[in-house]
Amino acid sequence: MTLYSKDGETATQVNFPGLKETREKGKTMLMIALVRGLVKGSPQNPRTVACFFCQNTDPRRNTAASILRGLIWMLAMGSAQLASIFHAMYQSKSNQLNGPNAIYALFSTLSAMLADCSRAFILIDALNECSSGTEREQLLDLIVAHAKSSKTKWLLSSRHDANIKQILMHEGQMLSLELNERHISKAVRAFIEQKTSELAKRNSYSLELTEKVKKELIAKPDSTVLWAALACKRLLKVPPRRALSTLQSIPPDLRDLCAQMLDQVFQINDEEDRHHCLRILRSVSLTFRPLSMEELITTTGLPLELLDSGLSNLIEFCGSFITVRKGIIYFVHQSARDYLLSDGAEGLFPTGFQEEHGIIVDRSLDAMSKTLRKDLCILRYAGASRRSASIDNRLRAIGYVRSFWVAHLMQYLGDISIDGPKYQDYFLDQGRVHKFLLKHLHWFEALGLIGEIDKGIMGLYSLEKKLAELPFENVLHHKRFVHDAMRAFRQCRAAVEKAPLQVYYSALIFSPEKSLVRQTFKQELGQWVSSFPRLSDNWGPCLQTLESHGGEIISVAFSPDGQLLASSSDDGSVWLWDAWTGKCLQKLEGHRGSVNSVTFLTGSTWPRALMTGVCLLTLDGHRDWVSSVTFSPDGQQLASGSHGPHRAALGCHDGGVPPDARGPWRPSLF
Repeated sequence: MTLYSKDGETATQVNFPGLKETREKGKTMLMIALVRGLVKGSPQNPRTVACFFCQNTDPRRNTAASILRGLIWMLAMGSAQLASIFHAMYQSKSNQLNGPNAIYALFSTLSAMLADCSRAFILIDALNECSSGTEREQLLDLIVAHAKSSKTKWLLSSRHDANIKQILMHEGQMLSLELNERHISKAVRAFIEQKTSELAKRNSYSLELTEKVKKELIAKPDSTVLWAALACKRLLKVPPRRALSTLQSIPPDLRDLCAQMLDQVFQINDEEDRHHCLRILRSVSLTFRPLSMEELITTTGLPLELLDSGLSNLIEFCGSFITVRKGIIYFVHQSARDYLLSDGAEGLFPTGFQEEHGIIVDRSLDAMSKTLRKDLCILRYAGASRRSASIDNRLRAIGYVRSFWVAHLMQYLGDISIDGPKYQDYFLDQGRVHKFLLKHLHWFEALGLIGEIDKGIMGLYSLEKKLAELPFENVLHHKRFVHDAMRAFRQCRAAVEKAPLQVYYSALIFSPEKSLVRQTFKQELGQWVSSFPRLSDNWGPCLQTLESHGGEIISVAFSPDGQLLASSSDDGSVWLWDAWTGKCLQKLEGHRGSVNSVTFLTGSTWPRALMTGVCLLTLDGHRDWVSSVTFSPDGQQLASGSHGPHRAALGCHDGGVPPDARGPWRPSLF
């Protein structure tokens, strides 16, 4: 395990040598012990402590946004003063705290709360289980930037992860702590004592049997927390008289135990139950988030009547790989899923991962085609808010696939030849995808009901990119339609997220005369729409209008990776946007006058860090207003031009804040 921490201005690293990264030896238990120790503190020296424990298989615990929401909630619950700060931030940023780009507003809120704490400790466990990608990188960059400019002490734990290591080592903030075997064994032993005590109560063990089971569990040479948990779950299902013999038959190696569990599924006597269980394990292994019971019915294609009786039993038959909590199906641990997708894959996926993704796509399109219709939740009025919608089991059953069917399609077609029959089946004009899009404008209504219009827009981007690769002539209408739909939904995105039925009004009324979406779905308009505004025949060059500033916009700039757009105004504000969807990410304020120029620094954490809304540094020196700024190609120099007769060059330090830049930083004139 690796712990990463930042203590004021001093980096602290602690290494636990000899602990294999793939084995669960009690790393989370160590973090729990640290939290408990910090919370105790002393009345004379009070501390503010917030912690978050990531879990890959739980969507409430595996994203950067969920980490920040958890920390904010914990701080607010522990202090009335911090709760009032959150309330004030919520009032000003409520429209930014949800959705796929909420991370910056959330971190800004967290920063404001921490600024009010004299001594704050933030602990985040198992960062490697937070979904990798841009959001996790952004979170780490934001933490690094915050640690430089505040007294908050951060402690992050993770398995060895190259990406996490690269980001934190670059800032000189990572150390490796080695956890010796004595401490590991102590943590595992404590866990085993707790589990055997629970077993004894549940299964009415005698004191003698309880002690024998505990000793047998501890005696296993390679015992880990996960192995002990799986073994105890197995013991729950057997009577006391068979507890010891069952325990002795369990392989001591974790992989061998997983192999035994999967083999037991293959040996289920009832053929139908066996096939159902294998379907369940395939589905939960390949989906991109945990599924509800209703969603599992859709992705597996199991009979709907199993929801009322039978599905819970089938999940019990699936060895000890998965469990159900509050109607959501989770893996007992990430290692269980890892096994099914590695050592167990040959038996579980005889036709390969891609074919199973294709099966999920087919089931998704079939289920949505049967369920989707206009006004799914009987909202009746075009302006009815999505918050007033009542979601029934039919909609819950397609909850997962309406957001992820395109992602599964991309996985299915990944390595398949683009001139093959499978591509043609899905992408030709009047192919499966084309027919679905031509019929179901309702898909975007369904996405609007859960506030995930952005997923639909990004799905259309993926389809357009894939269609552009195809050499066939008979995909032209499909290409044009997808492009047109993307334009229409980007234009009406904000309206549909608030009122889903606007997809039948804003998207159609304000699209050009020759828009394919408008022509295809014109009959969906209500009878009260008697006339259309006069619009151009075709889409113009303007992709989307971003409205926000209270004054004149003076400067705009794209980030080097093209993901962000910054705009500045004479009202003294800078707004940051998601360049793909047009969603506002952050508003930066603090300038006393107009912001005449904005620019991004290539290859730096600054662009993301600045989206916290916290000013890292003020550069003084000009005698008049600054009219232009730009970074040198290597990021080591910042040139600023003012209205006066001088130009100024300011030296930078690796794209970050120079160590001595605590006060005014005077430029050198040339």
